[in-house]
Amino acid sequence: MSRSMWSTGPNSNEVKSYIMNKVLDDFNLDYDRPEDRNTVMSTMNTAYKTHRNRMHQYYSLFSTKEEALEHPYPNMKKEEWAPICKLFSTEEFQINPSNKDNAWTSDTAREHFEKMEVLQLQPSLREGHLQKWRSSQKSWDKRVMCVV
Repeated sequence: MSRSMWSTGPNSNEVKSYIMNKVLDDFNLDYDRPEDRNTVMSTMNTAYKTHRNRMHQYYSLFSTKEEALEHPYPNMKKEEWAPICKLFSTEEFQINPSNKDNAWTSDTAREHFEKMEVLQLQPSLREGHLQKWRSSQKSWDKRVMCVV
């Protein structure tokens, strides 16, 4: 789900074409105009990044990749969730709160990171966050359904 997967992933051209054709059903656009094409592509990229970030936020609620695999993202099959978990467990998605020299950017950043690590190790809090996340997603889905 990285940028490269959006750009060159399996069926990426088919998916983009499908979405762009669906947009044409609802809007009067001319894809020969660079402005129209760039606007649609930019909007699609933003939506993709937002969805990827929500999935990563959900994945981060679990302490291990294996635990995350047992709890697929809502409305997603385990076989669809598995490659996403694999991606999120790569170095690219690991948090590095230090600068290029591997030194903390500030003592405050280090202290906050250490507190966060302690909190993440507490399963009851993690489970509470999972419940809170699920309920926030449900309310978000309801708002989106009302708008559509």
